[in-house]
Amino acid sequence: MTEMLQDVSVARIVGPLVNNNKYIVMMLSITVRYECISHER
Repeated sequence: MTEMLQDVSVARIVGPLVNNNKYIVMMLSITVRYECISHER
């Protein structure tokens, strides 16, 4: 029973984290591209 509750709380935490990570990865890739372009100039 306790393990189930832990799994649920973990899922609640991990779910939003994964969604945020998608956004963070997108922002990081955009930033890296922008920095590469600005360094080439």
